[in-house]
Amino acid sequence: FAQPALGQPVAGAAPPQGQGQQQQSVLAVFESLRRRLLYLSDLPLAVASVVGVSPGLRGTAACAPAYNRLADDSTILQTAETWQEACLPAPQLVVMTFEASGRWPAEYDAVQWIKSSMYLAIASHLEASGDSVAGSDVGGGGGGPTARCVLTNQHCLDILCGGFAFRLFIFHGPE
Repeated sequence: FAQPALGQPVAGAAPPQGQGQQQQSVLAVFESLRRRLLYLSDLPLAVASVVGVSPGLRGTAACAPAYNRLADDSTILQTAETWQEACLPAPQLVVMTFEASGRWPAEYDAVQWIKSSMYLAIASHLEASGDSVAGSDVGGGGGGPTARCVLTNQHCLDILCGGFAFRLFIFHGPE
């Protein structure tokens, strides 16, 4: 199996052509992902907000986020090295917050373990649902790409979909 060169489109997936199209494309994929994350029902706490904090998601980047065909082809993402390449040059940063609750532990290490389990639950839901992340409705099914997720470390979740990489962080104020 020979990998196509970086920057080459995957069959059936056309990368955006210009800076304006790339900006619109990343914003559309992020908005669909944001809606999916907001309506997760399998988590112990309700999601309060999902906010893009990277300049590319806030419309303040000098250059639009780069389309990466590796983040659009699930058949290539088999090894850790390929996964890291798919997150290059830099993933778009996303911060998720949950509703206020007394269910969070007070100890820092315990909070980190809770966050890790939340990341795993989010990844499981996004990958197992089979719905499109970039679909036109909240439930997906709009013909867009599905999400691929990996917990690269205890502090974030990398999500690849629609030709872009996103890095999700859970924010918990008291820590």
